[in-house]
Amino acid sequence: MQVPTEWRYFSRPAKALIALYVLAYLVATSTHSLDLITRGMYRVASVPNWINWFWFCLTFLDPLAVLVLLARVPAGIVLMLGIIYADVAINAFVTLRLAGPEHLLDFFFLCQSGFLLFISATCAVALKASLRPWVAKTERLCLRPLRPGDLRPLARVLTDPESMAWYPSPLTLAQTRNWIRRNRARYRKYGFGLWAVIHRETGMFVGDCGVTLQTIDGEVLPEVGWHTLPEWRGRGFAPEAGAAAIGYCAARFGIRTVYSYCEEGNLPSRRVMEKLGMEIVKTYEEKGKTKVVYRRQGTPTAAPEGEAEARKGER
Repeated sequence: MQVPTEWRYFSRPAKALIALYVLAYLVATSTHSLDLITRGMYRVASVPNWINWFWFCLTFLDPLAVLVLLARVPAGIVLMLGIIYADVAINAFVTLRLAGPEHLLDFFFLCQSGFLLFISATCAVALKASLRPWVAKTERLCLRPLRPGDLRPLARVLTDPESMAWYPSPLTLAQTRNWIRRNRARYRKYGFGLWAVIHRETGMFVGDCGVTLQTIDGEVLPEVGWHTLPEWRGRGFAPEAGAAAIGYCAARFGIRTVYSYCEEGNLPSRRVMEKLGMEIVKTYEEKGKTKVVYRRQGTPTAAPEGEAEARKGER
C-alpha cells in the first residue's frame, strides 16, 4: 500500500492534506452509517428511488475511498472527488425539491460544500506530492521509491545478461517483481533501500540506487548499490545517484559509514566506488572468487538493527 510504504517520503503539506482527507471521510462514513441505521435518509418518498439507492451506496463507497487512498493516493483522491461532487449535487437537488432554495445554506450542506471546495483546491498539491515523493534530488536526477509500475523498465537491466554479468545469473521477470516488493518492505522496516533513479529533465527511468543491509564477509553492513540501464551508462549517473543516496541515509538515519563490494575483476563498479570517495579496506574469498570491499567512512555509527535481507550476490 502506498501510504504505509511511502508516508515518510511525502512532504509535510501532503501528509497534512492526506490526513485531513482520511479524517473527513471517516466522519462522512460515520454519518452515512448513522443514516443507514436510523433509516432517516434512505426513504425519501418524494424523490426518485435511484437517489435513495445512491445514498445507500455511499455508506459503502466512503470507506472504500479511504482504503483506495491508503493503497494508491492518486486513485483515492480521484474517487473521493467523484463521490463528494455527486453527493453535493444530489443533496442540492433534493433540498431544492423538498425545501426550496432558502434551505440550501443549511449547516449540513455548508459542511459538504466546504469540504468540496477544500479538496478541489488542494487535490493538485496532494496529487503532485503523492506521485513524486522524492527521496533526494541532484542536479540531473531524482530518487523516489520503487513501485510496481517500474517492473518493465527495471527488468530491462536486471534480466539483461550483460548488465548482470557479475551476478550469479540474470533475474527473471518474477524475480524482478519480488525485487521491487522486497525493497518496498525495506522502506517500511528501515526507511531506506534501493530507490528508482529518474532523469529530471525527461522523467525517464534511469535505474535503481540506494543503501541496503548486506552480509559482507560475515558482517551485516550498510552497502550502497546501483543498476543503470544501458542507454544511460557513461554519463556519471551511478556515482551521482550513489552520493545522493549516501547523503540521504547519513542525514536521515545517521549512517555515515557505508560499504560496497564486488568481484575483484568488476572494474566498472570499482570505478564508481572510487568516484564516490570510497577506499579499499579488504579482500576476501567467497565460493572460489575474490571479493573486494570498499568503504566510505565518516562518523562511525552502527547499522540499523536487522538481518541482511538479501542472499550473497543480490541487492
